[in-house]
Formats: sequence, C-alpha cells, structure tokens
Amino acid sequence: MTPEFRTAFGEVHIPLTDGQPPDLLPAELHATIPDRIAAFATAEPERVAVKTPYEELSFAELDRKSTQIASIILQKGYGARLPIALLTEVTTTHALGILGILKAGECYVSLKASHPLRRNEYILADSQAALLITDKRNVELAMALAKEQIAIINLDEIDQSSPSNIGPRAITPDTYASINYSSGSTGTPKGIIQTHRSTISLGMAAGNSNFTRHARVAAVGSTLAFNRTLLNGASVYPWLAMQEGFSKLADWLQANEITVFLSVPSVFRNFVATLQKTARLPSLRKVILTGETLYRKDVESFRTHLSPDCVIVNELGSNETKTYAQFLIDGATDISTNIVPVGRPLCGKTVRVVGEGGSEVGVGQIGEIVVTTRDLSPGYWNRPELTQERFRSGETPDGEAQYHTGDLGYWLPGGILVHCGRKDWQYKIRGQKVEPAEIEATLQHLDGVVEAVVVAHDDETGDKRLVAYFTAQQEPALAISELRRGLADSLPEYMIPAVFVQLSVLPRTPNGKVDRRALPAPDQIRQEPEETFVAPRDELELQLTKIWEQVLGAHPVGVRNDFFDLGGHSLLAVRLFAQIEKKFGKNL
Repeated sequence: MTPEFRTAFGEVHIPLTDGQPPDLLPAELHATIPDRIAAFATAEPERVAVKTPYEELSFAELDRKSTQIASIILQKGYGARLPIALLTEVTTTHALGILGILKAGECYVSLKASHPLRRNEYILADSQAALLITDKRNVELAMALAKEQIAIINLDEIDQSSPSNIGPRAITPDTYASINYSSGSTGTPKGIIQTHRSTISLGMAAGNSNFTRHARVAAVGSTLAFNRTLLNGASVYPWLAMQEGFSKLADWLQANEITVFLSVPSVFRNFVATLQKTARLPSLRKVILTGETLYRKDVESFRTHLSPDCVIVNELGSNETKTYAQFLIDGATDISTNIVPVGRPLCGKTVRVVGEGGSEVGVGQIGEIVVTTRDLSPGYWNRPELTQERFRSGETPDGEAQYHTGDLGYWLPGGILVHCGRKDWQYKIRGQKVEPAEIEATLQHLDGVVEAVVVAHDDETGDKRLVAYFTAQQEPALAISELRRGLADSLPEYMIPAVFVQLSVLPRTPNGKVDRRALPAPDQIRQEPEETFVAPRDELELQLTKIWEQVLGAHPVGVRNDFFDLGGHSLLAVRLFAQIEKKFGKNL
C-alpha cells in the first residue's frame, strides 16, 4: 500500500510513482538540456517523447533529428551566441526546433502565429534574433516577419537522411537556454531569461508531484511543457484546445491512457463544463493546475469526474521562478476556504512572506511573497534596471538571489501558503501574465480615446475577465467592435478586454490618480446595443441563443449580437462549439 499522511488542514502527501522506478537521472549529473535528453534516449530509445493526435516522436528520434538541426544551424554560421527565433506549431517539430537550437549553443525565443504581427515584430527586434526557424505551415508569416533581413530555416524542408557534419557545440549549465516574453508594465513585452541550469532545476519541480519517466502527460493549451515533461523523461501529449476543441478530448485521454493532465484551471474548468454529469476520466492519476486561482467549487466539480485515487495538484509559480509551492488534494481532503491554498514550498526553494520593511510577517498576516533559490532566472533581457529591482542579491547570509514576486499571500498554521492576489495591478488571464499598463497604453493610442484603465473581475465561473473603462473625445459612444479591432493589431487575444465601459469621467483619488477601486462593476453599467435587438425567429435560433446565454452568462442574446462583444473569448468559443456539437451533432 502506498504510504501517505495528512496535515491538520487535510492536505494529502502521497509519494505517487504509479509503481514505476524513480528518476534515474538527477539534475546535477546531467546539467545541460541536451545531455539530459541524450541520457533518456540512450536508456529507452523507443519510448515516446512527444505524441500529438497526428504524429509521434521517440526519445531516440528527438535526440538524433535535433542534432541534425543543430548541425545545419552551425553550418550556416549562426553560432554567435545570439538568440534564434522559433515559429512553429506546438508539435513534434516544435520540440525538435527547441532542442536543435540548444545543441547549437544558442537560446530560443518562441513566436506565436496567433499573436499580432506587430507583437512578433517587436519580439524579433528586441531579442536581436539572428535566425528564424519555422515550419511549412508558418513559412509565409516567417517571411513577412523576416523581411529579407533575417535568414529562415524551414524544418519541413530538411533532408532527414542527410548526415550531421558538425557536432553540437560545447555548452555549460549557465549558457542561456530561452527568452520568454510576457506582458510588460512599460507598455511593451519583456523577455525573461532562463539558463540550462535554471530550466532543468525549475523543471525538476515536477518531481515533487511525481512525474515519473513513464508518465503520459497531456499538456492542454498552447505550451509543449518541455521542462515539465521531457526533462523528467515523461512523454508529453500536446492537445491544442483552440484547434482541436473539447468534444473529443475525454475519449483521447482514455485512448492514450493519459495519467497526468497539465493545464491552467480555466482550461480544465471549461473542459469539465462540456462533460456529461456521468462522464468519468478513469485513466488520470493526477491533475496539475497552475497559473491561476483555484476555487473550492472547482475541486467539488472536478471530483465528480475523477477516480477516487486521482490527486489534484494546485501550484503557484512564475516565469521567473517556475513552480515554488504545491498543494495536493485527494478525495478525502477537506477544503474549508473558498480559495484553495497553494501549499508548501518545494525542495530547494525558500519562500518568505514579508511586510513593507522587508521583515517576515506572522501567521495570517498578508505580505509580499519572496522566493530564494540558487536556480532563479538570471533576469530580464536587456532590462538591467528591472532585473536589479526584482532580483535582489545580498539579502541572505550566503548571498543567494531573491525574487520579489509581487504576489501577496499569507501563512496558515502548519506552513501552508495561501495566495491572495497581486501587490500591483498585474493579472493572470487564462494562465498568461497580463500587465494592464500595456493594454491601457495601446487603448489610449486609438483614435477617439482620451483615457483608459483596465482591471480584472471574476465572472460567475471563477474565470477572470478584463474590463476596460475609457473616456472618449465626443459622443456618441465609440463602437466596441472598432476598439477590439484596434487592440487586436498589437495585442494577443488573451489581452483584449472582454468588456468595454465608456464613462464620462474616470474616478480619482484625492491625489489625482485613477481610483480603480471606485470603478463601477461592469454588470451595473447598462450598455446600449449597437444594433436593434433581434430575438430568435425560429426553433434553431432559439436553441443556439440558449447555448450562447448559458456559455456567456448573458441574457438576453439576440441573433445579431457579437460573441466577443458579449464578453466571449477563445476558450469560451471552444466550450461553445462543444455544446453545439453535443446538441446538434455538428462539429464546427
């Protein structure tokens, strides 16, 4: 029988290994990413590394083909320690591109085809990328971005039978591995650096939730979860929810005997909402949720579809630290608060909650969460001032760097951490970090907008939605569709507000700043429709509008209403299509 014990707060500690041997490859013995992948390829060459609904790649193939890509990069003379941009679908090609770039001794910068052209152009310019690697599906976009100034390699045109004439470059644990861009408070994205050492060490946090090397991990969303799966020898099964939808996901999980489901809470929440009440997900042994707040009502809902021995793992982390706290929940765990705790610090990470003066606060007192570990990110790309502000060295006796997360939290008795928001006005939207200042700056550049402020509200399901309040130069009110289109030219979909509210004046504090707390709730604002309301005119339209109302939480919905103007977003669209398919048998 598997040993376990519980805390006074019901948290379960179970060393789940699914009966498999422990990890044979400690991080300190294989301190670069290519070394670690090569070790798994040697130990079990035929085991699946990446499998999508359409293709799969073994660890041996991943190791061999990525060496070939590295050889081509070096043959073309791109070994100047400059970043290489990667624009591919999140498939086997994406994994090969990442590892090939790393074997060439360079770091990669991921671009996303779903992001606006301007944003990808900014990331290319800011990162100073020397090369752009792509696939056949994205080659036209790559050419538009490169503008004949950056060389392009199309991975789908590589002759897989050609030999690797140049071996991988020698790299060290401190060689840069990646630059990940996220929303920035200055109005432009900022790049977060990871080295091989920090990527492996931070990826090993998965070991605390027991990723065995035989786990089958469904990464549901837009990420390959490279460091959470492959670096632990597990097999990753990407499921692109925005492309594949939810209607066939449950069957796919069972057919592939998926043992671990990895996503942000809002993705799993919306997936579960599409299931029949009697539906079960029997193969899952672990559901790992990270990047957003998890609520008690979520756990109650999820449990009805999970087997009794499936553990839900609630995590807290950031791009700078990766996961640093986890809370494990089984069927008997009693959660007495509406917000699920994020648990205890992981091994090798010290977590403190400090007040304004920098000293630790007592149990139950709210303060900023500060993380100390020797394997933090080195900082921000070409942002020395911001790096110095957030990554502070010399504050500990041994001089370890500390990262001031900007997250607020407090300790429960027994050393269990609860996350309760941000020190600043930053938000997580569907797992993505969002700085409202970047949205506000873009909105205020649109014709007719005088001032703008963006905040987040929880909807009835627990998902956060962005609400933009603005003032305009003149009446009548600006068309919401025009505002959306203007923002979509520069911002990714998850940063476009779900609701727009025009006010005559923004509320102010006594010192003249916008008073965000005094902004009216969006449901208290009566927003006149842009077109005359048209009610459903036949049974089909009536059934469709009922589905819209249920998914959007809006009433009434007319046949001319715009899905996005009613607060819809891509994840809700996936859920909408699943409900339509369930009702009508039509796959959209």
